[in-house]
Amino acid sequence: MCIRDSPEDNSVTRAYEELNMLASGGLPRMDVHITKRIPVGGGLGGESSDAAGFLKMVREIAGKEDSQEKGFAPLLQLSEYGWLRLASRVGADVPAFMLSGTVRARGFGEQVEPFSLAGLNDYRCILGIPEVSLSTAEMYSKIKAFSTNNHTQDFLDEWSANGLEQALKAARNDFTHIALSESGEIKGLFDRLGRYGYPLVSVGDY
Repeated sequence: MCIRDSPEDNSVTRAYEELNMLASGGLPRMDVHITKRIPVGGGLGGESSDAAGFLKMVREIAGKEDSQEKGFAPLLQLSEYGWLRLASRVGADVPAFMLSGTVRARGFGEQVEPFSLAGLNDYRCILGIPEVSLSTAEMYSKIKAFSTNNHTQDFLDEWSANGLEQALKAARNDFTHIALSESGEIKGLFDRLGRYGYPLVSVGDY
């Protein structure tokens, strides 16, 4: 397997290794070339979507008749849930990118289901990307001091009961406080967006 740019620690490499283990080492070698269009460190799941894209590609290849003779046959035993479980071993966010559209992820990321709420399509997201990157591992190590309840469930309950406009007023992301304290540039962008009157301004990587 050949991946330029940190092949020893790459989400696609880890995905290949998980698949190859399932195939008892019989998966053929692959050359994978990734063109990055999502900013690194932007909290937008770029690395996770790379792995999910690779897994979906291999799943499609494995389903072809001529592929069963090339080491892909063991992958055919995987159910939809099995693919999601495998994806979760690559990264907690990877299963969410295995499905299209809006989804909700639970557990360690392997419990993924399509999800929709009234009024969702009436809103659009605007991304502001600062020239700074924060370590996801470091952010998660600090978030423990702030998380005391399931903010996502509270937000969804409020949305279902009173609509999205009311839910947005109560929306909370523990990463926001941490990111703003870590970077003046992020805080400056956050404040500028807030002055435009958007119903919700938050940092990425929920």
